Amino acid sequence: MGGADVFASMLGVRRSLDQYRTCVGGQSVEEIAELAKPLRGSRILQLSAMPSRPGVSDTLDSLTSLLRLVGIAAEWRIVPSKPHQIEVYRALNLALSGHFVQWTPQMHATWLNCEGDPSVVLSQSQDYDFIVVHDAELVGMVKAASWIRNTGSARWIWHCHSDSSKAQPDIRDLLSIYARQYHRRISCGQEQRAGFSAHFRFTVPPSIDPLSPRNIDLSPTFVEMVLRQHGLDPQRPIVLYVLRDRQDLSVTSRIVDGFLLAKQQVPGLQLLALVKGEANDRLTHTQYHDLGSKLGDCRDARLVAVANGVGNIEINAFQRAAAVVLEWSDLAEIATDILEPMWKARPVIVGAATAGGLGAEDGRIVCVAHSAQECGDRIVSLIESPSTANAIGQGAREHVRKKFLITRLLYAYLTLLRDLANQEVATTVRAARMN
Repeated sequence: MGGADVFASMLGVRRSLDQYRTCVGGQSVEEIAELAKPLRGSRILQLSAMPSRPGVSDTLDSLTSLLRLVGIAAEWRIVPSKPHQIEVYRALNLALSGHFVQWTPQMHATWLNCEGDPSVVLSQSQDYDFIVVHDAELVGMVKAASWIRNTGSARWIWHCHSDSSKAQPDIRDLLSIYARQYHRRISCGQEQRAGFSAHFRFTVPPSIDPLSPRNIDLSPTFVEMVLRQHGLDPQRPIVLYVLRDRQDLSVTSRIVDGFLLAKQQVPGLQLLALVKGEANDRLTHTQYHDLGSKLGDCRDARLVAVANGVGNIEINAFQRAAAVVLEWSDLAEIATDILEPMWKARPVIVGAATAGGLGAEDGRIVCVAHSAQECGDRIVSLIESPSTANAIGQGAREHVRKKFLITRLLYAYLTLLRDLANQEVATTVRAARMN
């Protein structure tokens, strides 16, 4: 690969669909190209809120580029948010993830009205064949769509990227009212319990882009440089833990206890904990300080706040350097934070719920731990048996290749868009009404 191509890859630039052949095979690429032929020239608008979940932003960046490569005029627009709206959006997402939130009429009005921002975005647009809403914050846009002249013939789709199986019931019911107004709804496939209506639902699992900055190949020299910049010794094993935004601290406690137990048997063990979340989020600050307190005076632990300028290339380097990755959640939701190191053939220790969501077999694709003690034991066994760690890592990479690469998402989108294009749909989206 020439210098220009390397630079393009570092920026996440995809010049042709053929670049994915080495990842997914020629047949898959040809099937995608054939599927896209009837859709060439179609216009699709993808909308997300600001701030959006990092994984959603990464997916939209890749998906928009790929849709363009197959001949679809794809746009991605971000609907700006004001400070008072952001607080309401945070509460909404907390409720979706299972936390209790007191949802007031004022919060509902703020969420629904969006200060007119979505209307401005759409009223300045030309006609679209498809409009995809990617955040729960914007689901109520269908209320405004009934009087936006230029969207009368568009097919509306809501792509729900969250596991809503434990959503607060009143919030789930609220979103259901508006979800029913869409022509199709894309689910991430994690709704095992009673929840949103299955009406017009299309299930697509999360995905990662193997050609994005977070997943491209990096040289060992570069990886070592990044580690040293963050005070880590490249010669000693590293355990990587990503603290998800708003993750239950009891989960974090089990992870830290597991690391400390493992360190008793492997004294040189290091922990790199990445704390995700927004820089101005009080809960993120609380999680960061609680994690630091739990680790105490452990000199081989590094806490890195992703909000403090840690970029995708650095995260890529951290994942490649990890001897073991810890991704423990009580939800079955599949996060890109686990798919990325699996693609890099890193052995991952997960909880039973995450393993179930992945459809991954314990001991072949991932390692499952049910307690802090078991987590510590698994860390030690993987470090002391490199052949076992390598076998599990290779199994993980192949699992992601088959089920969770961005080309699979592209194929699913093209299938859905063709289905909608071939059907008679309402010429306007009905405005939802609250009782």
